[in-house]
Amino acid sequence: MKKSRKRLSLILALVLLPVLFFTACNTGETEEETAEAPVINKSAMPVGTEQILAYFNRLMGEVKEGKPAMNRGRSQDIRDFESENEYVNALVPTLKSYMLKNEGDSSEYGEDLTDKFPMQGQTWGCKLTADDVASAACKEVEKTYEIEILLKDEKSPKPLEGVIGKAFDLPDYGAIIEEFKKAEGYIEVGEYDLNYVDCSIKCVVDRAADQILSVEYTRNVTVNTSVTGTGTLADVGTVPLRFVYTQRDNYSLNWADPKTEAE
Repeated sequence: MKKSRKRLSLILALVLLPVLFFTACNTGETEEETAEAPVINKSAMPVGTEQILAYFNRLMGEVKEGKPAMNRGRSQDIRDFESENEYVNALVPTLKSYMLKNEGDSSEYGEDLTDKFPMQGQTWGCKLTADDVASAACKEVEKTYEIEILLKDEKSPKPLEGVIGKAFDLPDYGAIIEEFKKAEGYIEVGEYDLNYVDCSIKCVVDRAADQILSVEYTRNVTVNTSVTGTGTLADVGTVPLRFVYTQRDNYSLNWADPKTEAE
């Protein structure tokens, strides 16, 4: 009886051994198949300020050439008001209401981005050099490169020139003045003295395709001006005013061609 049990156990073991073997093999194959293939960089990660800027400048130009779908969000803020006049301080909400116009924009795949993506009206997107920046860094994160550029401060920049003008679309100050004219019953704003400080660009790049996925522009502008009371606030007179204006633009890009995806 004992010998029969031993024989039966041996037979069962021989029968189950191939099953266990193939189960283990199949499990291993499944794990290998589900593992993600490593990302192959189209370009080596740029190192040093000059390489990073050359890489970023090139990819910004290729956005306009490639014409991906684009969404842009804009946020604005005014802070650190400084005025010795209590009436002017009381006008801060009014000033904000006329200056802060949060808005967005978008375009479909294949649409011309010349007038929608920095730099507006140009075929190129950026022309920064090592002399224009305080720092430039790039790091590898999962499937992307993350680039961060901090620009040198600049006073009263001109479009397409200097430091800020080669990377940022400057606000249309004529349009801002027009907004202030809506408040002429209360105040008049004098000439601006502008100082751009701590302006930065942050960019995320698909490193397998060398394509920008998102880019964030931050402008911090210290504004020195004067405010003159009018109408019922004529007694305020003309008083100096200083504040910091921040504008942040976030661009997200989608490089997928809808026609190709449909096929």
